[in-house]
Amino acid sequence: MVEEMTRTNAFQSVWSETENLYATLHLLSMNRTKDISPLKDDEAIQHLLQEIVAEFERLAFVHLKDKEQLCQQLYVHFKPAYHRLRYGLPQMNPMTGRVQKVYPELHHLTKKSLWVLEKEIGCPVSEEEVAYFTVYFGGWLRRQGTTLDDRKRAIVVCPNGIGISNILIYTLRELFPDILFLDVLSVRNAAEYPLSYDLVFSTVHMRTKAALFVVPPILELQDKHTLRQQVMQELYGYTTESVDVATLLKIISKYATIHEQDQLEKALKSNVYTHTPKITQFSLKEAEKPVLEELLNMQTIQLQPHVSDWKEGIQVAAKPLVDLGTVEERYVDAMIEAIETNGPYVVITPGVAIPHARPEQGVRSLSMSLLKLDEAVDFAPDKPVRLIIILAAVDNDSHLRALIQLTQLLNEPANIEEILSTSDKSVLMEYVHKYSKEEAE
Repeated sequence: MVEEMTRTNAFQSVWSETENLYATLHLLSMNRTKDISPLKDDEAIQHLLQEIVAEFERLAFVHLKDKEQLCQQLYVHFKPAYHRLRYGLPQMNPMTGRVQKVYPELHHLTKKSLWVLEKEIGCPVSEEEVAYFTVYFGGWLRRQGTTLDDRKRAIVVCPNGIGISNILIYTLRELFPDILFLDVLSVRNAAEYPLSYDLVFSTVHMRTKAALFVVPPILELQDKHTLRQQVMQELYGYTTESVDVATLLKIISKYATIHEQDQLEKALKSNVYTHTPKITQFSLKEAEKPVLEELLNMQTIQLQPHVSDWKEGIQVAAKPLVDLGTVEERYVDAMIEAIETNGPYVVITPGVAIPHARPEQGVRSLSMSLLKLDEAVDFAPDKPVRLIIILAAVDNDSHLRALIQLTQLLNEPANIEEILSTSDKSVLMEYVHKYSKEEAE
């Protein structure tokens, strides 16, 4: 269209292809009040916008009503913004500073949700464009009567700020939908965090002026129930009446014959302690993430009689990944150093440890390995371990699908018992296959 226009008599000089492209780019990136363009990139841009909106909903734990209408309004701004960002054209936004100051949490969550766009265009989204999106999301929330301002704000802290802590934040978001979870942070980053917060959920003890809740990385039913009581007491000054399942079983046994006490106890605990749905595929968007059996296989699983100490345990457990080239030797040193600095926080459940460190400390690609020991090795005087599972994550979420499946496997004590009693790798692989398949279904 630009070429045809520049060939008309209205243009006295002949335009080169570079000049035509330059004019085209500026036309594409100009703001407009409506857009009924039939250009081919419309569908791709609309799909990208839907992903951004879904990511904002997930991070803010809100449901945006009339999303189709929101996307139509956003599209008018977003389409030219997409071209500005992709080709590096500057955009001034006089509201940027004010938006950051008045709505810091909303701006922060909006910026995080735009990673979807950054991945597509291969560069960061400017603060000016983030501010525009913040205004759109904030206006839509206000329109439907939803605000983030009145929600308590929380951060989740893990010594390395990644890995199993991401499972924890998803669980906490569903356990406490009325709390605004801002970030997963390392202990060091938490000390320098610029946003204000009311609560800290941490896998280790730390100094903070906010209310601190020290939690295990993987929350079982009883842990969730106890934590819910503690948080309610802190926030509202009261707790709901606790139900003692053991006492309940005694009462039932007086008036009825119990044929399978363990199964009944498990069912009662599940009903009494669980009031929120388990982590959903919608909330995690795991479709593109690898399943557990893609990471744990015959090559990355080892069975050994013993190791001299926990450091050697980590070195032996990580060796398949070093040999495969998915991690560097320095990643092994980083895992050991993290435990020496922060204590044995990687022991997530009795007998099981998941050592990990930051991606930039030597991870080349997402990977896992498992070492089963016949004799336990002490990660601390009261923390013997026989299963050492190395996690090498490349980012905050690509490993989550496999890690959820591993969590579900480890949440059944009978599974751990059978795995520890076997001397056959294929038995471990059967469990890995089973939980990969079950979650996928």
